[in-house]
Amino acid sequence: MSWRIGLFIAPLCAALLLLPATRLGHAAAPQDFIDACQDDALRLCHDEAMSQDDLRITQCMRARKHLASKRCLVVARKYKKL
Repeated sequence: MSWRIGLFIAPLCAALLLLPATRLGHAAAPQDFIDACQDDALRLCHDEAMSQDDLRITQCMRARKHLASKRCLVVARKYKKL
């Protein structure tokens, strides 16, 4: 991945993971959750991540949580995100 794409994608994924929590009135997603799951969100739900539609990303991640990394699942369960 080129550095330019990386500079765009990392903040985008972080923002997308934060949106569902803030729209529901919950506290923003903790940084350890973002760090643990943003690579999985990009890998498992690339089209949804590129669409910037937080509802689609959330639905996709929940549907594919069995494919998520162990690190993401542990942290997601801690915060009841997946």
